[in-house]
Amino acid sequence: MNLSCLLLSASVVAACLSFSQPLSAQHGDISTLSAKKLQPAEGIKVELFASDPLFFNPVAFSIDEKGRFFISETHRYKDSIFDIWAATQDWKDADASFRTVEERAAFLEKQFTTNRSFLTKDSEAIRLVEDRDGDGIAETSSLFADGFNKTTSGTAAGILARKGELWFTSIPDLWKFSYSEDGKKSSREVLHTGYGVHIGVSGHDLHGLAFGPDGKIYFSVGDRGANVLNKEGERLNVPDMGAVFRCNPDGTELEIFARGLRNPQELAFDQFGNLWAHDNDTSGEDKSRVLHIVEGGDYGWRYSYQFMSGFGPWVQEKVWQGNIDDVLPPAGYGAQGPSGLAFYPGVGLPDKYTGALLAADFPNGVWAYFSKSDGASYKIEREKFLWGFGATDVDIGPDCNVYVSDWGTSYRMPNAGRIYRVFDPAQTNSAIRAEVKNILAEGFQPEHTPLHLLNFLGHADQRVRFAAQSFLVGKGRDGLRVFSAAMKQTTNQLARVHAVWGIANLGSASPAVFDTLIGITGDADPEIRAQAAQMLGQMRVAWSLDTLSKLTGDSQPRVRFHAAIAMARIGQPAGLPAIIRLIQENADTDPFLTHAGVYAFQHIAKGDHLRETAQHENVSVRRAAMLAMRRLEMPEIAKFLNDTDSPIATEAARAINDVPINEAMPHLAEYLSLVPDTIQEPHRMQILSRAINANYRLGRPEDFNRVLNYLNQTNTSESARVNALDALADWEQPAARDRIVGLWRPPTNRAASADRKALLPLLNSALQESSERTVAAAIRCVEKLNIRQLSPALFEIFQQTNSPADIRLQALQCLAALKAAELNKSVALAVSDPDAGLRAAAVKLSAQLNPNDAAPLLEKLLSTEKDIRIGQAVYATLGELPNAAADEVLSRQLDRLLNGKINAELQLDLVEAARKRTVAEVQEKLRRYEATFSSSDSLARFRVALTGGDSERGKKIFNENEAVGCLRCHAIKGKGGIVGPDLAGIGKLNSREFLLESLLFPNKRIASGYENVIIKLKNGAAYAGLVKRDTETELVLESPEDGTLTLSKAEIEKRDTSLSAMPDGLESLLSKRELRDLVEYLSKLK
Repeated sequence: MNLSCLLLSASVVAACLSFSQPLSAQHGDISTLSAKKLQPAEGIKVELFASDPLFFNPVAFSIDEKGRFFISETHRYKDSIFDIWAATQDWKDADASFRTVEERAAFLEKQFTTNRSFLTKDSEAIRLVEDRDGDGIAETSSLFADGFNKTTSGTAAGILARKGELWFTSIPDLWKFSYSEDGKKSSREVLHTGYGVHIGVSGHDLHGLAFGPDGKIYFSVGDRGANVLNKEGERLNVPDMGAVFRCNPDGTELEIFARGLRNPQELAFDQFGNLWAHDNDTSGEDKSRVLHIVEGGDYGWRYSYQFMSGFGPWVQEKVWQGNIDDVLPPAGYGAQGPSGLAFYPGVGLPDKYTGALLAADFPNGVWAYFSKSDGASYKIEREKFLWGFGATDVDIGPDCNVYVSDWGTSYRMPNAGRIYRVFDPAQTNSAIRAEVKNILAEGFQPEHTPLHLLNFLGHADQRVRFAAQSFLVGKGRDGLRVFSAAMKQTTNQLARVHAVWGIANLGSASPAVFDTLIGITGDADPEIRAQAAQMLGQMRVAWSLDTLSKLTGDSQPRVRFHAAIAMARIGQPAGLPAIIRLIQENADTDPFLTHAGVYAFQHIAKGDHLRETAQHENVSVRRAAMLAMRRLEMPEIAKFLNDTDSPIATEAARAINDVPINEAMPHLAEYLSLVPDTIQEPHRMQILSRAINANYRLGRPEDFNRVLNYLNQTNTSESARVNALDALADWEQPAARDRIVGLWRPPTNRAASADRKALLPLLNSALQESSERTVAAAIRCVEKLNIRQLSPALFEIFQQTNSPADIRLQALQCLAALKAAELNKSVALAVSDPDAGLRAAAVKLSAQLNPNDAAPLLEKLLSTEKDIRIGQAVYATLGELPNAAADEVLSRQLDRLLNGKINAELQLDLVEAARKRTVAEVQEKLRRYEATFSSSDSLARFRVALTGGDSERGKKIFNENEAVGCLRCHAIKGKGGIVGPDLAGIGKLNSREFLLESLLFPNKRIASGYENVIIKLKNGAAYAGLVKRDTETELVLESPEDGTLTLSKAEIEKRDTSLSAMPDGLESLLSKRELRDLVEYLSKLK
């Protein structure tokens, strides 16, 4: 049985895998060979550790101190867990409206009223995999837990095991388990629930479990959002963005740590306690970001952006780059498909990886990220660590080996999986590795003296340092003496860092210890000063305020940053002068220091203090006050619309509209008439679009008149005029989604009506402007508001043959929508117009005007018109005509199709038109046509999509359709993803048939340089690598282990090819028409 092709239910999986037995020799051989395909960096080696059938579909894994692997398996992914991209618009609208998990549950249960079991048929699972015999190959597997199959259950995406306790995430719940010495579960509980408000994009789940230096658990949710009630009764509500949360190990004190993320699948802390994530991009111009996650940080993403044209403000206003609206910038750009992330603790790899983050990049491999200080934050550089497989997670075992999970390179659920071990062969038998393994497994023993523990506090391995820190905290005053000794030495910085953390932990039981921490803030090492400041804030040591205030003037930005964040946590207004000084001196040059100042204002300068600060003469101080008001949603932010600094006025407008701050909305609406001419782009358009939107949302008569008056000004830009006209067009039927940020915000208490009489002269004038965009917007406005008085003006536009064809076509369609008196004459003229687009539109309109006489005329056009657009319009019209004459025409056309007399460009249009008819004769001929398809031709039913497409529509699919995400993996002339080949010139190099086959069956022919194979020769030798050349007689491989190999095909016994990273099933995401358009676009890439 081929397990990779078997879709197992949770119960079948449990039955198959509740065993403790070794892999079969045959399967083990194949899996071991697969490791040969991998491309490790210089100095490291990779071997297979575990493989299916011990586990399937590994999303994440965690290794406990005994070396046991707890693996989160998915069996619901893209099956009973849905992807909103593949859904109908009704589903998308409903999903955007959800504010709670309960609303999502009610929707799904309503959709599956008669088949609710579909939602619960499969369960996610936690699998325990072990190498009990110690030979380096796992041979034992058992089911640790399942039952994660509620109607709302998401992917098993996060897992963390430590000292007999295990935390696990599966939307909507964060779970905690305990287990015995033999690895058997002994208890389970839900710590909190409410994660995953939206159906969302598959994989944007609850994940990223990691312990922080403060002993809390940190974890992340993707932009499916959260609405959670914590154990203290506080509602934590971030329904439209991803976020990082933290809580105590028992689930208490849950709080939001940072927000504005898209899908940070994993979190990791480095040696200095900095929190890192790498966040997913769209398929637009933005890039996947490597983020330094700080307390209170907003990283800019909102759930709605992925559904907006051009990805809304995220790309159009470059929010993704940060430095706008207090959005923090990335440290760098990383993985194409960010998944697992781990900090290398310090032992087991070559020295160059000290301080590195190891980042899984699905479906490519693993990167190593290296950070360098950059002001209060960092910049990231990267290099490949292990390449050539579908990495989902990375972790470091107690044996100091790196372990990585391999899903396979397909986006489908593989029902397979592997885990590889990565190591430095030069360190295999090193004493330090054995020492780490022993300490992690057994802990510290009585024979470990204070001197030993002092040394362990500065150990090369971060996990040993944490173990020593924890042990010493448990020793109380004896531990404090060791920490004090660590602080007195200056040769081992990391020992001192852990001493600071340890002293802070001791202070929670004995507050007097915090005085020691205050003394450390005068240390000569700026990193130690920063750590001490951070811990004083973490523990909210109120009497450290004077010390922290002084540190905001430190020479090092990292110290100033942590001092300001600490003061925010303490929350005493007396610290306000120091924060103001920090903001002034920074002058917005370091965005992380700006954030620290804003965060401090948010928590210190509330109410009157913040209002006073808003009047400050310094522009940076005023900006910080404005951004703090944004966070606090204070209506007084409207005063900043009149600020003399254009960027501040712009960000105030952005705040009022985007947050939104509804009490300030009338002020923003009024500002439309007051925007100074001195404000330049891009600020001007950002203000105007939001001021127009404010009037539109309020919808009062005075708001309508204000927009009208704005349009009557002579100095308005084209973009602003189009924006305002579109707002007026929708005035009476406002969209439920916000026009600027795309979030679900249906206007309430709004019964607006458009003053058509007042609009007439404006629209009449706009229809005569030279700007095509303005004329098009005016036509839309006329059509949506059904202003028939302007039909003569529309007819005049249509008659102007020197006007752009698109504008003339729009005018014709508007005349039809208005049922204007000029329509018949317009259609008669359009039928013989030189422009094929107008003729095609006239075909449809003529049939609508005279449906009983249309069929014969349409049939005649099929024999006389040579332009395929006309033929396509004819068939589309015949499909919609409500009479028997159309059936007769289509029946005759199907006869021609069966006789091979229909042009290839028109066959799809004919077939789709015929499918809309119910007449038996037409349906019978369709069946006869389909019977001609060869069973051996996998493309047979899709060949109608080879020609006849629209290249512009195909380009839009390639660039903007997130359901297929072409640009995420493929580039064109370097713009786009790196997973697949650059498609520049693909239309010149390949036939349309090749293009269509590659779209539908990507594994049939994989592009040169992207096909990974395992070759077994007749003499027993085996090789793996990338195919560089494939001829009739020989195969040339680039092998990571063996270099360039030239193999005779006559000597090959077996050839196994990895699945393409491009998913099958594109026909379920795109219609045949869309496939045809995409083929047309790709074929034009010469």
